[in-house]
Amino acid sequence: MDFTKILRQAQLSGCLQLVDTPLQIIPDEVYQVNVLMFDTRGFYENKEVTKFIIKNCGLTQISADISLIDQLKVVDLQSNKLQKIPTFNLQNLVYLNLDNNKLFQFPDLSQLPFLEQLYINKNLLQGSVAIDHNSLKIIELSGNKISSIQIQAPQLHEFKADHNIINQVEFNDQSLLKLDLSFNQISTLVLDNLVRIDDLNLESNKLNINEQFQKTISTLSAKIINLSSNNCQCIFIHMFTCKNLVELYLKYCHVNVFDFSQSQELSTSVMKKSKLRFFDLSNNDLQEVAPELGISNQINKINVIGNPMRKMAKLLQVDGDKMKNYLIDKLPINHFYHQKLTYKPVEEFQEAMQNQIQIVQTQQKRQQEQAEQQSYIPSKRVPQQNIAQQKTQDELDYEEYLQLKYGQQSKQQVQQQIMQRQMQQQQPRAVEQPKIEYQPFVPQQQQYKQSQVVNPLQQQLVIQDVAEAEIDLQHILSAEQIQQFKIINVPIQQEFFEKITKRLSKYNSLQYFYLNRLHKIQEIHLNGVNNLRNLEIFQMKSLQFVCLQNLPALQQLIVSQTHLVELQVQNCPQITQVQLKSNSLDQIPENLFQLRNIIELDVSGNQIKQIPDEIQQFAQLQVLNISTNQIRIIPNSVGKLRNLQQFNFEGNIIIKPSAAVQKRGGIALVEFLRGE
Repeated sequence: MDFTKILRQAQLSGCLQLVDTPLQIIPDEVYQVNVLMFDTRGFYENKEVTKFIIKNCGLTQISADISLIDQLKVVDLQSNKLQKIPTFNLQNLVYLNLDNNKLFQFPDLSQLPFLEQLYINKNLLQGSVAIDHNSLKIIELSGNKISSIQIQAPQLHEFKADHNIINQVEFNDQSLLKLDLSFNQISTLVLDNLVRIDDLNLESNKLNINEQFQKTISTLSAKIINLSSNNCQCIFIHMFTCKNLVELYLKYCHVNVFDFSQSQELSTSVMKKSKLRFFDLSNNDLQEVAPELGISNQINKINVIGNPMRKMAKLLQVDGDKMKNYLIDKLPINHFYHQKLTYKPVEEFQEAMQNQIQIVQTQQKRQQEQAEQQSYIPSKRVPQQNIAQQKTQDELDYEEYLQLKYGQQSKQQVQQQIMQRQMQQQQPRAVEQPKIEYQPFVPQQQQYKQSQVVNPLQQQLVIQDVAEAEIDLQHILSAEQIQQFKIINVPIQQEFFEKITKRLSKYNSLQYFYLNRLHKIQEIHLNGVNNLRNLEIFQMKSLQFVCLQNLPALQQLIVSQTHLVELQVQNCPQITQVQLKSNSLDQIPENLFQLRNIIELDVSGNQIKQIPDEIQQFAQLQVLNISTNQIRIIPNSVGKLRNLQQFNFEGNIIIKPSAAVQKRGGIALVEFLRGE
């Protein structure tokens, strides 16, 4: 091979480069590149060679004469067959790449005082490796057979030695920012010196991630920590005190429980301050995750795929806000998180309201004095001393009154209601006109509280804005002639709710059942309500499962703004309208395809990924809304819906049919699928 052209080009560019050219030994003339004279007329254009690149050439050896090219800053010899590297005396060398060779021994770096980057990945290095260098910033030794490493490099920022057989590591460096020791055999590791670490990867080792190890992790400043494929059966709150942690990976760790029992106040404080956004717990033994995770303001994704959980796994895959709300709803009602949210704002609210009341009282006093002066009527005001005494007595009765009437409501709700009443009572009025209210006569045996009303003319039962303790269950169970039944914003428990729904089969006249804001209900089962025609469910943020059986008259089904992940419908042949908007469904419920009379189907605002071919079984379908999901392909089976008049698919990232077809609108797209 004639190297004249290569060397001449190197003198002009300062880079000697040879790639993908068979070459076992480098000719001696190459090492003389800086002193050779090929053209005396252009010698003044020559540059010192600073880059020496010979890649993928089959090179088997290299001479120490490379030191003759004394201005080299870059030496790249990757993808060759080098088995040994001589001692280079290159005082200016900054970059050395020996990847994909056959080196058995770690090279001597003593004559490379300014070396900053060293790459010896995918070689045959084995045994112990000791590195003592003052300038190295990046070291990569991945894919070798190294068993132990000792590093003394005060400027080191990145160290990567994954896929070795390392069982012992010693660091004396406090400047390390990125450390990758994944896929090794490390059982113990001292992390005290990693005070500046930003990215820590210890995946697939033999570490026992116990409580003490997690406490050590909590002292780090890392943003990304990967401890997957180690042994970590229990996760403690200490793990989340890592102040800068953004991503945490604990896959394949046999995790089966969270232990946040040390202190509810501590766990609430820690999770409030946590910066964690992504938490990977896939393929463990968890049946549920700690609800305290929802307290975090930053958490956006928790991956629990491959764990023995069903409904929670689906709910944790939804967007961040829904996921956090679901987890917070799982917290016990007496948890410190609720106390912190409830009492402190109430105290502040009380103080503000008291100040406002004093202002209103002062205004009212002035107004009364002006009225007395104008009318010359002697004042009949109650002495201030008596007013103060009466107010004190009210305060003494306040706690007892609260306990009896509002025991099941939160303190915040009670305080707000009382303060609002006080404000209304204290509002100044220039002229107070008498009010006359006409009320229809109601027999004594039919008088009920305002929150639990039966209208005998319309045969309607409404339960709204009332505590569970105030609900007359016996009265509800005996009201079998009603046609409409509404339960709105009532904090009833699942067990209490099931007592009501089981009784509905006796309501032979019930046609309309409406549920709204029953936030503690997770499941709804209805069976054998023979005349029920309309079922509407709204804003039940804990609802996950709905099962409807033997409802022969049901025509309209609406479940909207819930966490619904599963719907079962059996023996409900008359359903014509189904609205399942803004839930957590990942597919169109299979049971719906048995319903042949559906005219309208709305599944917008879910996480549905595909439309099954069974959609064509809706022969009567006229309105189909699949907007705001995760659908990418609209199948040809949609084109077989011959009666379809409205089709909404906006808010999906659809790749088929093409964008040009999509721009023409829903019906045009359906016609395209039909081949029209």
